[in-house]
Amino acid sequence: VDKIKELEQSHLESERDTCVFAGALEYLYKQLEVVRDDMTNYCPVCQRDYDCKVTESRKCVEQLEIKIADTKKARDNAKVLQTHEECVNSLVELKEALKIKNYACSNVTFKIGTDLSADSGCQSRMSFNMRMGSLTELRNQKVECLVAKQCFGCVRDFTPNESAEFLRKVDHTASQMQKELHIHLS
Repeated sequence: VDKIKELEQSHLESERDTCVFAGALEYLYKQLEVVRDDMTNYCPVCQRDYDCKVTESRKCVEQLEIKIADTKKARDNAKVLQTHEECVNSLVELKEALKIKNYACSNVTFKIGTDLSADSGCQSRMSFNMRMGSLTELRNQKVECLVAKQCFGCVRDFTPNESAEFLRKVDHTASQMQKELHIHLS
């Protein structure tokens, strides 16, 4: 029983890590979708109108693709998917050996846009963690842009006024995302 509890805790932790990475990637893919939309005339990272749409949007696509690749590499280096799969397999094997009902959410795969699970408690937990991953990615982008004093997407420098406006917009978006997390918990 102690081994099961230990494995279940490891399973929850690996599930959380997997969902956080999935949420961050989902946020990046949404930004990439915005920049590739022909009707969009602004950078999805800093939300400033493009001065030269073709050049700046091309830079933004390149930078977002690099960020997506780096995030996937970090996820793979952290072995969160492998760890999660190993925990699930160990739990299933142990519970089968002890003739205990299989663990809920044990065969969930994490792909952008995939239904999570029929179990509402598991789905809710995973959805929360994915939203947390998106919020974390937004906050990381904010820090990255402010430290560099330029948008990492379109690679344009911020004037002092633009920097303040960027900060205001990102904080507003983060606040909205945070509210969604609290609503989600209710």
